[in-house]
Amino acid sequence: MIKKLIPILLLLLPLGTMAQEKDSLELALSEVQDTLGLAMPQMQDTLRMAATNVRPPCKFRIAVHGGYAYRIAKMPENVSEAERQYVQALKHGPIYGADASWYFKNDLGAGVRVSSMHAGASSYGTLIYNDGHQETGKILDKINIFFVGPQFSVRHVSRSGNSMLVMNIAFGYMQYKDAMKILDSKTIAIGGTVGYGLDFAYEFRLAEWLWLGAQISGLTGSIRAVTVDDGTKKQNIILDSDEKESLTHISVSAGIRICL
Repeated sequence: MIKKLIPILLLLLPLGTMAQEKDSLELALSEVQDTLGLAMPQMQDTLRMAATNVRPPCKFRIAVHGGYAYRIAKMPENVSEAERQYVQALKHGPIYGADASWYFKNDLGAGVRVSSMHAGASSYGTLIYNDGHQETGKILDKINIFFVGPQFSVRHVSRSGNSMLVMNIAFGYMQYKDAMKILDSKTIAIGGTVGYGLDFAYEFRLAEWLWLGAQISGLTGSIRAVTVDDGTKKQNIILDSDEKESLTHISVSAGIRICL
C-alpha cells in the first residue's frame, strides 16, 4: 500500500510547489500594480509639466498705463473753419489709467478700473455783450473725461507662462468736466452718466512679478445734462437730443503690470 502511495505523493509535491509559486507571483504582481497605481498620477503630472513647462498664472494683477486717446464724436455742422479746428483740438489728448483684478480661476477674474483723458485748446475770440459792447481776448477749454467702475477680466496664458492675452469689460460712472475761460470769466461745466469700457491687451514677463503690456481700449457714454458754475451761480442745463455730448473715445496705451 505504501509503495502505491509514494508515486502519488511524488506527483502531488510538484503541484503544491507550483501553487505556492503562483500565489507568490500573484502577490508580487499585486504589489507592483499598487505601487504603480500610487505613483502614476504623480508621474503624469511631472511629465505634463515637463512637456509644457507651464508656470502657474498669478492670482492678483495690477496694471498702470498711459497713452493717447481720440474722441470719435461727430463734428458739429454749420461751424466756421476756425471753430472746426478748435473743436478738433478738443477731441484728442493723453490718457492715464490703472486697473486691478483678482483671478478666482486661471482665466477668469474681476476687479476695478479707473481712467482719465485730458484735452485742451485755446484761441482768441470776441465776446459780444447784450448792450452791444465787444471785447476780444483769449478763449480756453480744458476737458477731462473720468471713468471708474468694476470690470470683468478674461485671460489666456501661454504654455510657457511668460506671456498672456487679456480682455477686460467694465461699466461704471463716467464724468465730463470742462473748465472754460473766456477773457477774464471762468466757467466750469460738469455732467455724469453711465459708461462702458472694453480693453484688449498683450503682456509679457520681464521678471518674476514684473510684466510689460500694451493695450487698445474703448470707453463709451454720453451726457444729456450739465451743471454750469460761473462762480456766482449754478445752472442745470438739459441738452437737446441732437446736442448731447458724446464721451466715446478709443485709446492706445502701454505700461507695467505687477502680477502676484
